[in-house]
Amino acid sequence: MIYVGLDVHQKSTTICIQDEKGKQCLLESCPTTFEGFQNKLGAWLSNHPGAPVGMESCSKAYVVSGIVAALGGTPRVFSADEAARKTRSKKKKTDGRDAQDLCTNLRTGALTREVRLPPEAMRKLRSVLRASVAGENSGASDQCRQSLVEGVRSGGGDGEHDHRGGLEKASFAADAGLDAYCASSAFLLFSIGPAAER
Repeated sequence: MIYVGLDVHQKSTTICIQDEKGKQCLLESCPTTFEGFQNKLGAWLSNHPGAPVGMESCSKAYVVSGIVAALGGTPRVFSADEAARKTRSKKKKTDGRDAQDLCTNLRTGALTREVRLPPEAMRKLRSVLRASVAGENSGASDQCRQSLVEGVRSGGGDGEHDHRGGLEKASFAADAGLDAYCASSAFLLFSIGPAAER
C-alpha cells in the first residue's frame, strides 16, 4: 500500500509517495499535465491500483483528480484551510514540504475535511447550463437532456427514480446556487423530454 501527496500548482506539481510505514519512496516534481503525471505516477499507480492520492482544494483539483483516476489512483481532495493548519511550519513552506505533509496527513488520517467534487456527468451539465444562462447556446436544452440521459444510463442503478433522487440530493464544494439550478433544470428537462430518450 502506498500513499501519495500532491502539492498542485498551475504549471508544476510536487509528488510525495510514502509506504504504509511512512518511508518516503519518492519526492519529485512534474508538469501539471497528463503526460507529466503519467511519467512520474503511472508505474506506481499501476502497481498499486486504487492507492489514495491526496491534494488540497484548488483551481486544478478537477483536472488533476481526473488524471489520477485515469491512471488508476483514488483522488481525495481536502480543504486547503485544514491542510495549511496541519503543516509542520508555516515559516519554512516549500513545495516539497507541503507534498510531504499532505502525504503524511493522508496516511495517518489527520485530514478529515474532504471536498466532494461533482461527477463528470454533472460537470458537463453545469457547463451547458452556464452557456444557456449566458445565451451562448441555443441547443442547451437538448444537450442538458442528453447529458442527463447518459448519466442515468451509466449510473448503475435500478431505475430512473433512484438516479433523479440522487441528482436532487447531490451537494458539491462550490457554486452551490448553480448546482441547485443544474439539478432542478436537469430534472425538469429529463421529465418532459421525449419518451424515446427515457
